[in-house]
Amino acid sequence: MKTTQAEKLILLMLAEVLEGQKAGKYVGEIDATFVKNAIYYRHGWAFDWQMSMLIGQDDSDVPAEVAKEVADHLEMWSYVERSFQQMSGDLQASLREEDGVYGDPAFPGYDGNNEGQHFSVAKFLVEHMGRFGEFAGRDMNSHHPSVDRYRAMNVEFRRIQKERGFGAGLLDAGDLLSILRAGNAA
Repeated sequence: MKTTQAEKLILLMLAEVLEGQKAGKYVGEIDATFVKNAIYYRHGWAFDWQMSMLIGQDDSDVPAEVAKEVADHLEMWSYVERSFQQMSGDLQASLREEDGVYGDPAFPGYDGNNEGQHFSVAKFLVEHMGRFGEFAGRDMNSHHPSVDRYRAMNVEFRRIQKERGFGAGLLDAGDLLSILRAGNAA
């Protein structure tokens, strides 16, 4: 949703009015805190995701393509982490010894200094929209560039998903190794 500065101010003031009324008997359908946070943190795309039935789709401060890419990366990392955690200890140990695997696979986040939009979207999805809860409480600042790595990993992840059928369940050790190595080659 593309908004002017004046519209943002109006939305913030209305959100505060709604918050004040919620303390009483009035309960509206709009989450005023969500509206305020989306405006404060410049995540206009979040309105399209959370309230598309009310306001439709439009441009936003952070491009919707960035939000989609981050959601894809978080989905991939969710599969990677969950798959690794479900493996036997012996299989985990053997994966850790493979060339290109450094410790337990875990989503390190985005570079807060150089990948600010990606970093901000990831935090917003988790902290303000309640999505990808497995990443809640994490710093999500990798302190090093990560987008190119995640893009390469995601290409391999999507190839595996397509090959196995979307929603085919957890990844096996070979899949994990292939995804992690794709990221290391980027």
